[in-house]
Amino acid sequence: AAADGCLQRDLSAVGLVPTDVGPGAGGFSAVAAGTNASGIGFVALAARSEGGVWLSSRCGASGSFQLLPGSQDLDIRSLAFSRDGGQLWLWAAVWAEAGQAGSGPMRIAVRSDGLDPLGWQRFPEGWKGGSCLAFDVAAGQVVAGTRDAGVLVLDGGAAKPSWRGARLTSGLP
Repeated sequence: AAADGCLQRDLSAVGLVPTDVGPGAGGFSAVAAGTNASGIGFVALAARSEGGVWLSSRCGASGSFQLLPGSQDLDIRSLAFSRDGGQLWLWAAVWAEAGQAGSGPMRIAVRSDGLDPLGWQRFPEGWKGGSCLAFDVAAGQVVAGTRDAGVLVLDGGAAKPSWRGARLTSGLP
């Protein structure tokens, strides 16, 4: 994924070949890959200029991408997949305009038969970080580097997930 499109390696040829993502999809700011419990490979791309998140359920094959509803008109600059038991999640970090509180990363369940009809789940409770600069997900915990509040942590499996500041003794800078 790059500013002017998406390329993939063709193992039957030398070099990289362009990937057809979809109409109107230009450059990209982030890419993530994940595999569900059944072994299906997914690739997600975050399009620049608030062009949404594009998802392929065929390992990123040309022409296999679909635009995810609810992701357009958001400035998404970071993506990650996580697995919790048999459930595959796609996480997307939303950038906030200067001075806005933002809402932090959001997630959507990715299933073999399609996306969760409930759509994106947002976790605004306790988020005070403005833009999410980077994040990672492991064992249901989301750790996010923010523009305005340092490092925030979310327990994605809690009954009422809420962002909290990282403890000073966590070893994080």
